[in-house]
Amino acid sequence: MCNKHEEFKNSKKAEKGLLRSLVPYLLKLGLGAGLLKAALNYFRANRSLLYRWLRWVPNFNSFLAYTFGASILKFALTGTKYLPGEQLLPKSRQGLAAALASKPFARRLLQRKEELAHRLSGAIRFKTVSYDYEDTENKADYREMQKLHAYLQAQFPLVHSTLQRHVINTHSLVYHWEGSDSENQRPYLLYAHMDVVPAIQEEWSEDPFSGSIKDGYIFGRGTIDLKHMVVGYMEALEDLIQSGFRPKRSIYLALGHDEEVGGRHGAAAIADWFLDQGMSEEPFEFMWDEGLFVIDNIVPGHDGPVALICASEKGSMTLKLSVTTEPGHSSVPPKEGSIGILASAMSKLEKHPMPGSMSGVAEDFFGHIATGFGGPMRFVMSNLWLFSGLVCRILEGKHQTATMVRTTTALTTFHSGYKANVCPAEAVGIVNHRVHPNDTLDEVLKYDKKIVDDSRVKFEVISSLPPSPVSSSTHPAYKTLQHCVHSQYPTASVGPSVFVANSDSKHFWDVADQIYRFNPIRLTNTETKLFHGIDEKISVDNYVRTVVFIRHFIEMTDARFCMRTEPPSKYNE
Repeated sequence: MCNKHEEFKNSKKAEKGLLRSLVPYLLKLGLGAGLLKAALNYFRANRSLLYRWLRWVPNFNSFLAYTFGASILKFALTGTKYLPGEQLLPKSRQGLAAALASKPFARRLLQRKEELAHRLSGAIRFKTVSYDYEDTENKADYREMQKLHAYLQAQFPLVHSTLQRHVINTHSLVYHWEGSDSENQRPYLLYAHMDVVPAIQEEWSEDPFSGSIKDGYIFGRGTIDLKHMVVGYMEALEDLIQSGFRPKRSIYLALGHDEEVGGRHGAAAIADWFLDQGMSEEPFEFMWDEGLFVIDNIVPGHDGPVALICASEKGSMTLKLSVTTEPGHSSVPPKEGSIGILASAMSKLEKHPMPGSMSGVAEDFFGHIATGFGGPMRFVMSNLWLFSGLVCRILEGKHQTATMVRTTTALTTFHSGYKANVCPAEAVGIVNHRVHPNDTLDEVLKYDKKIVDDSRVKFEVISSLPPSPVSSSTHPAYKTLQHCVHSQYPTASVGPSVFVANSDSKHFWDVADQIYRFNPIRLTNTETKLFHGIDEKISVDNYVRTVVFIRHFIEMTDARFCMRTEPPSKYNE
């Protein structure tokens, strides 16, 4: 009840915020029309030739009438059979859900849910923890990774007797299921990682590596990041083989061993192996990697959950800013010391982040989920052609949503000084940017230097990764993911989003035409904090739905013909 009440309050707050912003926005548009009409009157009075085309400019009243007429018509038609938007109509979704529920494999997996839960529980017990390679105190115990390999082999005998298994760089794995029509059809790639982040046992209510099952939940590090996908893929493939399924298209499953520390020795080595197999000449049609979830209450004012299929991934750039001045005694301080100069520079960056934009992925996302909004918010979201600037300003106003529309700026470290009575010579600060797909690394660096506007501040790029290419939200693989979401979660809207973290998919840009990042479990907004958090857990029902989703997706993808000789449909510009 409390959650519903809070959701209602957030929805009303969002609607009031939109209405407050809407009035000045429309007045500005109307003012622009009025100024154009004034120009028309001026040129007409002076008998200018420009009058011939300016005379069609509307006055203030007619401009508002035209604008409101077009927007209200689009609002009225959105979500109907005449203009259904990017989601299936509710009746169609309910039909898909009923069809999935009636499939023998869905019933079979649901009946075996306790068995599936115990197999995931067993995988959680292996402490496949990754530590930074530069960490001198903690080192990964790769014997645990080898134990997990052996566990998978023992628990899923059909997968290991049917698929070709390749060990990459000792600890990563690639499985290949040869398709019966592999000569004519393109293969695709499924991906997950076997490693997990550290967990301090004293902070948890359960042993993070016990895999205990209690109150309908499986507890442990990796239950939602990402062993549930590793074991889920195995369960789906084992069931497919057992049912007599034989794919027409070749399927590759890759399991990396060091994603949590960048994937340099796991995913990067797997990608190199694929390149050696000739995948650069004819890449995978698509790749499916980890990403965001089906999340309740994620977008204020939106009715029902939203499935965020990440069609792109933010880049990153870490900058070192430094200032060097003459040191001195604190009794005779300089007018501006190194700390003050650098603090001012970093404050400017924090107060003036890069401007946002609704073009590209953000507009695509809100355009897709527009039919899930109600009241004034649905009117605005149904008419992004008119209100995209307004929506962008609202999203920029909150740090939780600003990341969707712009490159973010985070001040992360600051070092200077060594004694209370000495003005230090040097001050050093670190700034971390998560670079939006609309921006480039060069543009971000140039913008920072312009904002700081101080030659005494030196900039150094410590590390950088460009944003990923943007995959198509009209591609058949995306549509299949959307279909599977609607089948499993009929009340959910589906939208192409931006993954704000960095996954292992960054290593596969050269071997996959399209990359989609999605984790098909349903969480509340609060439960997303379990990701890398304390008491990470997954409900047994959620896990079984993951297995059903994967199996359904593989079956649907195989039913779609994808000719080998067709030209590669590279990422959208």
